[in-house]
Amino acid sequence: MQTSLVQQIVLTTYGNAHLRGVPGVDWTAFYPSNSSFSYCEFVRFVDRGGREADTTVAPYASDPVAWFERLARDGVSRLRLACGILPGDRHPRWFNEAITPKGGDIWDARWEIGDQHRPDQKIWRVTYARVETDQPMTQLPPIDAADLVRRFTASLVECGDLARRHGMDWFAKVFDNGRAALEGTPMEKVGYDFAPESILPAEARQLLAAVHWSWVFGGMGSWNDVGFEGADHEIYQRSSQELYRALNEALIVAVNALPPSGG
Repeated sequence: MQTSLVQQIVLTTYGNAHLRGVPGVDWTAFYPSNSSFSYCEFVRFVDRGGREADTTVAPYASDPVAWFERLARDGVSRLRLACGILPGDRHPRWFNEAITPKGGDIWDARWEIGDQHRPDQKIWRVTYARVETDQPMTQLPPIDAADLVRRFTASLVECGDLARRHGMDWFAKVFDNGRAALEGTPMEKVGYDFAPESILPAEARQLLAAVHWSWVFGGMGSWNDVGFEGADHEIYQRSSQELYRALNEALIVAVNALPPSGG
């Protein structure tokens, strides 16, 4: 999974924990220690006044924890991970949405390369900009969790069988890891700290782990670069589309699961 998306997940889950006063989180250690910030020189937040054409920006928060605190002062009740077409875009992408009594504020991330020779490898400069304010809340698709798990599992089985038939052992293992995570019996530990310990329901944590293991799209050497012929090509096309849909729906269901208020 792309680190940029991992970071948006982390900001949503930890942000909701902070906004709802969930105990047991060491906020002094969260930033910059969370794994999603490992290669970031800074992660800061600015306000563009809700006008996409406006080139002026105002500082909003200097780091993620300061952002959580500022959001709380500004009346934000929760954060959501959403996907849609932002102003000036032609294709949908992920963004963070802050919910207020007036509607939703849209936060869009920009990753820029900084000093590539830093010894600590913190080469990314990340800026989240509030590009829309007081908008109608993004309409998330209605998703039946049980049906999602069924479809997710079926696509992993089909993709895994296809990979094994063609000697693609690495992909087969990835899909097997995804299935095990969905069943609550992960074969390996997830490499990212997606959410505070014991915050999300078990089903949401399992979905996140399954997404982590089976996200095989994007980047060189990914599953969408694979090619087959004949009947296996048809199976590949259908199962890959179903898997990609399930991955995205799983993120919406899992990441937006609210932690209990105050624990």
